[in-house]
Amino acid sequence: MIRMEHDTWALLQALMPFRKLDRPPHPTPQALLARNPYTPPSTLIAAAVANSAHLGALSAIRTWLIRTTPDPVVADPGASTGYWRLTQAEVTHRRRMGGAAFEMDPDGELRGDFAMNVDDSAYEKKVVHAVFAYVRAGRFQEASALCHRTGHPWRAATINGAAAFGWPAIVAGGESRSEDGDVEMASEDDAGDGARGNIRRRLWKATCTRAALDQSLHPSERALYAALAPSPQTLAALRAFCTSWRDELWAVVATEAEERLSAMLAAHAMDSFWEGGLAAVDARAAEAEAAAEAAEEERRRAEERARIAPPKPLLGRPLYDKDSPKKSKGKEKEKEGEKKNDIWEGEFSQSLESLALVSVTEGDSANNPFYKAQLHILLGRTEVLVKEFAETLADPAAEGRPDYAPTVRFFTHLCLFLRMLDVPVPTKEFQLILGIYLDMLEEAGQRDLIALYTSALGGESYKRYAEYLAQFGLSLDATHRRLLLSRAREHSLDMDRIAIATAEKTMNDVLQKMPKVGGPLPTTFETEDTPLTEDEQLLIRSLEWTTFLESTYPAALEHGCAMIRYYLCHGRIGMARKVLSELPPALAAVQKPRVHALEYLNYRQFFVAWEAIEQLQTRQALEHVHRGPEAHAMWIRDLQILLDRAREQIFALFTKEWLIPEDKSYMDEALKRQDEWVRIRQTYGPEMIVRLHKAYVSSRHVLPQNVQQALFLANFVADGRYKLTETFFADDRVRLREYVGLLREAVLIGLEAGGSDPLKVVSQT
Repeated sequence: MIRMEHDTWALLQALMPFRKLDRPPHPTPQALLARNPYTPPSTLIAAAVANSAHLGALSAIRTWLIRTTPDPVVADPGASTGYWRLTQAEVTHRRRMGGAAFEMDPDGELRGDFAMNVDDSAYEKKVVHAVFAYVRAGRFQEASALCHRTGHPWRAATINGAAAFGWPAIVAGGESRSEDGDVEMASEDDAGDGARGNIRRRLWKATCTRAALDQSLHPSERALYAALAPSPQTLAALRAFCTSWRDELWAVVATEAEERLSAMLAAHAMDSFWEGGLAAVDARAAEAEAAAEAAEEERRRAEERARIAPPKPLLGRPLYDKDSPKKSKGKEKEKEGEKKNDIWEGEFSQSLESLALVSVTEGDSANNPFYKAQLHILLGRTEVLVKEFAETLADPAAEGRPDYAPTVRFFTHLCLFLRMLDVPVPTKEFQLILGIYLDMLEEAGQRDLIALYTSALGGESYKRYAEYLAQFGLSLDATHRRLLLSRAREHSLDMDRIAIATAEKTMNDVLQKMPKVGGPLPTTFETEDTPLTEDEQLLIRSLEWTTFLESTYPAALEHGCAMIRYYLCHGRIGMARKVLSELPPALAAVQKPRVHALEYLNYRQFFVAWEAIEQLQTRQALEHVHRGPEAHAMWIRDLQILLDRAREQIFALFTKEWLIPEDKSYMDEALKRQDEWVRIRQTYGPEMIVRLHKAYVSSRHVLPQNVQQALFLANFVADGRYKLTETFFADDRVRLREYVGLLREAVLIGLEAGGSDPLKVVSQT
């Protein structure tokens, strides 16, 4: 599986330069032949490959197929002890017995002159199979060496004939280029005059084709000749001996490449000495001489016209008329060449498409995901490839396949690679594949890679990374949370949006599991620090995400206010106070959004007033602890200070329209929280008034004037400017009836000093 993935990446590396990069300028075969008609075929082939993206791609694919082919595993036939030794012994014995004489050449058996010995025949088949395996792997030298070692020199000569003729010494600049474009410099070590390769390759190829089509030969022999000189006519014989999908691909590509190069050489046969003979050179020379004479004649006539009259301006007229024969002929030739190229590519595409349904006897079938990928890459259909793979992921059984993880990893990186090269990739399918790969990374604990791959999701990447961060819950401390958040910046993710989204997801998930706001107002208040549940810890810790950066302080302000509202609505003052303590003090300087800034300041002022009430009640409970006169006098003095302070804080809280929007431009936004604000005011407004009233009345034995202060407090409650009276109307006016009863008791206490005037206690100074 790893080898297949490696081979697929190697194919992409080989093909993409031809599809995405401009090829450097290189002399065309026409230009080389125009300059030197003796240019050898190997140089022409190299020039054609360098100038044609299609030929270059075919050459790269053939090289890829050779380099990624495993070492051939063949049964070594062993060294030969003689030319058909056993057959030769039988023939000799037959001669001695009076049999007819005949030649034991390699074709003798085909002519019916003799029958090969069974052991010699088996040995021959082993040799052919081994030679074919080496040719399939592109190891022609090893194949030739095997032929010499097994006593088949004629077969070695046939294999060596596959090399195109080249002669570096006669190439301009003293260099030649191989089929893959590598420069080969002429040197003194070259045999003879530097010539190499098959000077009669066209004849050699025709002979190989004829042998491959000869039905009297063994299929392995026919396949070997077809592999040496592949062509559309011999493709069937070659594919009949292919056992794996890669063999089938190699046969198709080799046939297309050989056919293209042969057609190119045939097209230049009349311009090349090595393809068209001396007649081609003479014809080229005659054409050059005629062109030179025509140019000289045209120059002479131009000089004659110039002496007679000055040249008229062309007035923007084209050099050739619209229907110029020369131009029309060039266009027709160009269109004809383009049409032929299109046909070739269409036939080649059809041959490649047929590989999707081919049956094989060895290795994986055509349904292997990496073979599918290689085929679609060759066809240039990567969009279809990604869509088809995404469809396979919808199958519930896909996750159980052994190739599930490797293929998801490969297609993830394939999509990323194609996007880097500006190759279209279907967005929906890519996000699906990448999302599954991110799940795999999360399960494997690859924290260092999550941000990197999440950044490729595009506009919604911050949400995916926020979901990843939110899943950690309480398992990470603040240091590791900050580290994971900072990795987002390293990969160009929006840290602010990620921090806010993570906090919001965590908070919403927890609040969905907790009781909803509503129902009767709380009558008891949880003010002590009680142990937090896991959900409550997670809710408070969610504030950390928005407190790492000053740029997310407005979000921290909003989230903190929402939590404080929630806990105050449930009467859990201790939790609300803890949330407030978790918020950075620097939030007090945040001015926008104004509605959250005002709400935050209101809560801070509320807790100051509430703490004043709590301190007052705590001091009152210590009355009987101080037994000495001086201690008791100090207690009374502290009690008076705390009473005054509680009164001032409550008055300050409500005179500033606590939890009432003061700026109408923010009214719409504030109305979203109106119900919760009203609930908080109805819960804590009457509670603080009642507690302060009771503190005044209960301290009358040491501070008699406090009864009057308790009654004066009712004036503040009744003042319509502060909208405090409305807070007593909730829950069928239970708190209002309670407060009125307390005022009645205070009035009756005022009558204890004597007299019948109930307002006497109020009017006393």
